[in-house]
Amino acid sequence: AHLLAHPEMTPALLGTACALLSMPTLQRVNTKLAVEIDTKLPLKTALVTLPERVLGHKTFTFARRAGRRTLTPVVCDPSVPLTPTSTVTVVVHRADDQNSYLKTAYVGNIAVAEPGAAGLSDADVEVSLTYWSRHALKYDANTMGPVVHTSWQNVVAERGRVNLKKVKKRRMLLRRAKRARREEEAGQEEEEEVEVDDVDDDDDDVDDDD
Repeated sequence: AHLLAHPEMTPALLGTACALLSMPTLQRVNTKLAVEIDTKLPLKTALVTLPERVLGHKTFTFARRAGRRTLTPVVCDPSVPLTPTSTVTVVVHRADDQNSYLKTAYVGNIAVAEPGAAGLSDADVEVSLTYWSRHALKYDANTMGPVVHTSWQNVVAERGRVNLKKVKKRRMLLRRAKRARREEEAGQEEEEEVEVDDVDDDDDDVDDDD
């Protein structure tokens, strides 16, 4: 799903990058394992360095990329050029010492997870804001939704509301699981009592025969 937001990562380019991938070179970035690969190819990245930081209440342009839940800062000026590069970043999840699977890949250097991404600690969000307050992506109508004008404060607040909903849902599911377990245990106890009563009745029958 993550690759939907990176149409520049064609199967051929992804194959070239993965062929050059060396697992020992992976480095942890927030919750990811990532590596930068120099493909030696003439590529271009949509990452743009902003002339000044965009923080707090300051309004900026954002859009939701394909396959993403959070908003990404975007530059809509068509005259802004794409940045030349030969680097491709490959991000993987390492299941164990022997197995890994691809999470995403994109043209350009390793980028910090966006502030609205799930699973970030408060400290990670601060690091992310420092990076993304100075960077944005060039808007692409083919891979992004409508442009909205909002602020990082609102984006981070929305992340908090989404996370709170997830926490509440998780707690609700835990309560249901505990209730179901108690009901199951209570049912088992009733069955055991019935079995004991049946055994006692059988014993009485044996005594009567004697």
